[in-house]
Amino acid sequence: MDLKQRISFIKKHLLDGNYTIVAKECLAIIEFTFRELLLHHLDVLDADTQLKIQKEESNLAKGGRGKSIQDFTMGQLLGIIRETDFVGAWGRATGKDFLNIHMINLDTLNAVRNHLIHQNKEVNYSQAHFIFCCLQLIVESFDMASLEQEIQTKIQVTWKRIHTSQKLHIYKLIITLTNNENTAIDSWKLHISIPYNIPVRTQYIEQVDEVLIGEIRYVIYEIKGGSILLGEKVELIGMGSTWLEYEMNNNLYSDLYRNHKIDTIKLYWKFYSSDSSPLEGSVPWDQMQAF
Repeated sequence: MDLKQRISFIKKHLLDGNYTIVAKECLAIIEFTFRELLLHHLDVLDADTQLKIQKEESNLAKGGRGKSIQDFTMGQLLGIIRETDFVGAWGRATGKDFLNIHMINLDTLNAVRNHLIHQNKEVNYSQAHFIFCCLQLIVESFDMASLEQEIQTKIQVTWKRIHTSQKLHIYKLIITLTNNENTAIDSWKLHISIPYNIPVRTQYIEQVDEVLIGEIRYVIYEIKGGSILLGEKVELIGMGSTWLEYEMNNNLYSDLYRNHKIDTIKLYWKFYSSDSSPLEGSVPWDQMQAF
């Protein structure tokens, strides 16, 4: 996620009067922020809090709705944060005053998100602006710009349009890795999850599974590779022999827009390596095409 770019996107739509789009985007980034913190940055916290989070994750997984933090709903993520005093623990560990975060009713934000996504409700300017202010407080308090940079220096997700007509656009997905670890990577595996109704063609990439994220079914594609030297930058998938193409046509775009899915679907990726814990992230689908 390019946080700076998405904040600019929000400001533009706020000025243009697209208040519901602003609210949805802000809430999506808030959900992403807490998911990333729980997935990748627990080493900031004390051991007791880390253990509590692991137990809460296990208990929620037993409930059958999501197997891990990666695919939990926003409500479940906030449940972990509430039950483990995540915000308080982060404040104690970093020496920061998190009073402003405690003043935000996160459960109400989640309820608003559900109304927007599942009931197609709309918001006005003051409501959208308030949600935007909440987003700014959260990303600034947790210093998400710096934390995001840690991942972006490793994995970069881009795309290139290779065909354009009035009714059809075709893109190639490009994912690169820079090995900034202290050791070489002996072997790696990359999973890419794409909404099932997006037309996809691949070469040297295997379709391995399907998963339900929220209310949308995704197809999981897998690429495996070997050694990556310290400091080396490699193209995991892109314009070479290992590639993935995806399409956006007029009928599909109209269907996604009409059913309000274009604002919620994403491309998800997860990178596994032999030398470190997994990295994962997502890109909103409306940024990956310009139909």
